[in-house]
Parts: sequence; C-alpha cells; structure tokens
Amino acid sequence: MKNLLIVIILVFLNRPIYRYLYKLNFKDDDEYDTNIKRVFTPNVFQNPKESKKRDYGGETRAIIYIFLCGGVTYLEWVMLLSLLKLI
Repeated sequence: MKNLLIVIILVFLNRPIYRYLYKLNFKDDDEYDTNIKRVFTPNVFQNPKESKKRDYGGETRAIIYIFLCGGVTYLEWVMLLSLLKLI
C-alpha cells in the first residue's frame, strides 16, 4: 500500500517531465490524440481504408512516449525505495 502511494505521488510530481517528453515527441494535441487512439484501437475495429495509410511512425512515437513516462516513474520509484532502505 505504501508503494502504491509513492507511485501516485511520483506520477503527480513528474508532470513537468511528462510535458517535456510530450513536446519532444508530438507537434500538437491532435497528433497526440490520433496516435494514442490508433495505438489502443484493435485492427478489427479500424476502417480498412484508414489502415492502408496508417502513420506507423506516429504510433511508434506514442508507444515510446508511454514507455518513457513509465520508465521515468519506475526509476524514480526504485531510487526512492533504495534511499528509504538506507535510512
């Protein structure tokens, strides 16, 4: 339970870092929205004409953004736990 609380606090404290990573990967909110929708929409529910002109680079950027945000939070969590063990 204590670990979950630490992760939630880290997510809120890392918002400026997430915003910086967002600006590195995406031009505007529309590009972000369309790429996130494509990542989380199964191929069965997509329009066949749209699947031919899919932006695989945009989807890759969205996935990289999600993993970077999770990775930053995970690294900070591990460092914080190791500091708490030293005390």
